[in-house]
Amino acid sequence: MYTIFSSLIGALLAVMIYLNGELANHIGNYAASIFIHLTGLILVCLVLLLTRSKIPFRKGIPPVLLSGGFWVF
Repeated sequence: MYTIFSSLIGALLAVMIYLNGELANHIGNYAASIFIHLTGLILVCLVLLLTRSKIPFRKGIPPVLLSGGFWVF
C-alpha cells in the first residue's frame, strides 16, 4: 500500500513541478511564487475550517520555532 501511495505522490510532484514552471513562465517567478503559496494557505485554512480541526500547539516551545523560518537572526 505504501508503494502505491509513494508512486502516486511522486507522479503528483512531477505534475506539480511542471504546472508551477508553466505558471512561472506565464506570469513571472515572483508572481507565481506568491500565487502558489497563497493558494496553499487558502486551501489549508479551508480544510481546517471544514473539518473543524485544531492545530495542536505544545506548551514550552519558543514561538520562534513555530515561525517556520520567518524570523532570521
